[in-house]
Amino acid sequence: MKNSLKLVLVISLISLITFNSCQSDNASQDSNKITATSTLKTLLARVSQKRTSSDNVIDSTSCFTIKLPVTVMVNNQEVVVTTPADYDAVSSVFSDDDNDDDHLEFVFPITIVFTDFTELVVTSNEQLHSLMEDCHDSDVDNDDDDSNDDDDNAINCISLTFPFVISTTNNGTPEDVTINNDQDLYLLLETVEGSVAVTINYPISIVDANGQTIVVENNNQLENNIVEATSDCGNHDSNDENDNDDDGNHDDGNDGRLIAIKK
Repeated sequence: MKNSLKLVLVISLISLITFNSCQSDNASQDSNKITATSTLKTLLARVSQKRTSSDNVIDSTSCFTIKLPVTVMVNNQEVVVTTPADYDAVSSVFSDDDNDDDHLEFVFPITIVFTDFTELVVTSNEQLHSLMEDCHDSDVDNDDDDSNDDDDNAINCISLTFPFVISTTNNGTPEDVTINNDQDLYLLLETVEGSVAVTINYPISIVDANGQTIVVENNNQLENNIVEATSDCGNHDSNDENDNDDDGNHDDGNDGRLIAIKK
């Protein structure tokens, strides 16, 4: 009888511990959910959106970026831009003669990429100018400066370390999705609408503007680190060497020159 009573007590104790553990796990998962109205969803979208200001030396706009490779005629000199490192070659041509009227022509067709990673093939100067004017006329930040519209929301001074896993639910079935790059994350966040929610499988790592790796364990830590990063270095890319302003960042693209895309 005593042995039976002890067995019942042991089983009850184990059940209680297991129940409390499950309750704790569920509470942790709920607190780490990212929903359509979560501040973290907006911040992560700004971190992962397509960078559109780093190539301003060739397109003079942050409304979109030019997909590489692309061939350009810079002051009548052909330059093939294959990687971002080749932007320096364009800058060098512009620097050869400070007194000339710099101009740049694209060899069409070209493909432009917007901040949401959508792509559009452009076949003429007229089409390109029309797209630029449409974007500039909207002046999304109302600052009378069109050079950084659409990229103004980007948080470029912090980066996520890939890959990591996000748990989501598809038609009621849980699914783990491996996130390999910014585009994967941005497009997944675009699906978080209505009652849809996703959960990051922590821990993950982030890299701040100083190159320091930080391990984060939950949504609160991740959100706080992103907010802190925006305070430290603003919204723009901290290593874009085509900057000409005095804000300590590098985001303005064309070294102060008027770059005409010749028609």
